[in-house]
Amino acid sequence: EPNSFDKLVSLISLKLDHNNLKSLDSSMFSALSKLESLYLESNDFSYLDNKLFGNFINLRELAIGSKQVANIDPYLFSGLINLKTL
Repeated sequence: EPNSFDKLVSLISLKLDHNNLKSLDSSMFSALSKLESLYLESNDFSYLDNKLFGNFINLRELAIGSKQVANIDPYLFSGLINLKTL
């Protein structure tokens, strides 16, 4: 759901793995600019919006691990300037 985490502005780690998620709205994480770790493994994504990670300037670790994602936009990770682990 859009803006699901708006009140969690200080959140630094989020685990959404193993939730059978099919998609993620690009505005879902808009308030999580302090996020450092995001775990999305073992979900059923077929597509990830290229704006999904746009606000994650502090993200250091991202775990997607979905075999279902057929096409990855070349700009999907472009804003993740501090990313160390994918």
